Amino acid sequence: MYKVVFVDDEEQNLLLMEKIIDWEELGFRVSGMALDGDEGLEMYREIQPDLMLVDIKMDEMNGLSLIRKLREEYRAEETLFIIVTAYDEFSYAQQAIRLNVENYLLKPLERQKMAEMIRKIKRRLDKEREENMRQLLLGKQQNAFLFEKALSQLWETFIRGEADASGDYGLENVIAEDVYRSFILFSPEEPDEKLLEIVENWDIGFCFRRQDGIFGVVRESDWCLIEEAYQKLRATEGRRRYMLQANGTFSNENEFARSIQQCVLDRYTLFYEEKSGMYYSGEREGMAREYEAMDRGIAVDEMLKELLYQGKSDISEKMLAQIMDEAKKRNGNPGQLADMMLDMLYQLKIQLTKTYMERAFALLRHQNFLVLYEFHTSKKLQRALEQVFRDVAGQVQEIKNDKGNHSTMDKIVDYIQKNYWSREFSATEAAEAVSLSRNYLLKIFKEEKGISFWDYVTQLRMEKAKELLKNTDCTIYSISLDIGYESQYHFSRKFKSLFGISPVEFRNL
Repeated sequence: MYKVVFVDDEEQNLLLMEKIIDWEELGFRVSGMALDGDEGLEMYREIQPDLMLVDIKMDEMNGLSLIRKLREEYRAEETLFIIVTAYDEFSYAQQAIRLNVENYLLKPLERQKMAEMIRKIKRRLDKEREENMRQLLLGKQQNAFLFEKALSQLWETFIRGEADASGDYGLENVIAEDVYRSFILFSPEEPDEKLLEIVENWDIGFCFRRQDGIFGVVRESDWCLIEEAYQKLRATEGRRRYMLQANGTFSNENEFARSIQQCVLDRYTLFYEEKSGMYYSGEREGMAREYEAMDRGIAVDEMLKELLYQGKSDISEKMLAQIMDEAKKRNGNPGQLADMMLDMLYQLKIQLTKTYMERAFALLRHQNFLVLYEFHTSKKLQRALEQVFRDVAGQVQEIKNDKGNHSTMDKIVDYIQKNYWSREFSATEAAEAVSLSRNYLLKIFKEEKGISFWDYVTQLRMEKAKELLKNTDCTIYSISLDIGYESQYHFSRKFKSLFGISPVEFRNL
């Protein structure tokens, strides 16, 4: 609902304006009535209406003077004004035009004419609101992208132990000397998709996924809202464990880099923790841990024999669980534990290559082993490695059954062609259908097909759309739903970006 305010020095005129049309049916809520210009100013300050109907002829401050004052002193650029008067004089109309008044109504008011005018204004406000939301969303997405890009660069620099993180990350205009704070929400048990949904529902600042947890950026003045949201989360999800790490504040790029450096140094503070908690990076008093050194040698041959020769991961997962349990009991150094896991995966790769020769080329080819050092909790590290074992087991089974990536790719393509039209269709579901991880599916699809997964899906959808546009009388909205798009707007925009014309223009060719 848009807010409308009436200003007229005669009470009966105010009541008439309120009753002459059904404002709520037309999308407006009557939010205030003022009997003179001073009251009108006060109401504007309190209500910030979208539309004001103002009588010209009022004592002390006439309607045009009120509008001029609102425009010049209160910067009321987004409020629309309609002049209401019994005096049909051209001079008033001229002054109204100079003040960018939306329209001009003569008394006595006519119901039909007034309703038509308000409908027109409603359409204009809807269009402006949609454009403002689009620009706001685009700006927010761009800023989030810049923070995510900068974080990735800084994180990799610091995770490698390098200290020099100088550079231009394009954040100066985004930060603009305001004070921000970044944070990470992570959990030993919740998937990142769930964590992202939680932080997005907080609807504060920017957020995006990291390898382990959700990274967010918020103005320091809003940090109390994050704390409240986190405490509410803990109260409502008492059986789930959530850790919130608050990083240092920053008001420029250099301070942001230093805060991320400290964040990386502190990433293992709650590595073996079993309870939820909120803590501040760099303030580790009473929380610092003395980790024990760990032996990096692992008998991979014995541990992975079943995985290597039978394509089963049960024993490997059990032995991994034993290693992680022992590390927890000994309070083993997380960095050295990651070293052990890295050694194990390299040895696994060597053994796979020895066993299956060139057919093992794809095995573990897509693993970014650096992410082993990014996990905040031992549980997530363990689960990531378990998934690697399962992926390898599945690929070994395919090799043993004389089925390579081509067979798997046929299954993927078949699944896409049968399901691309569904609005619930996703890469995750496609990956599950062929027993692959989502990331691995996306990588091998691009390599095998020479086109990204979603570009391929879009091609199928658009070819089907062209067929429906030419051979049926279905509406554009119906076609967009039939090929898997949530809205006609997104379908039409994608269609035009690919073919240079709109769906309607294509149908009329």
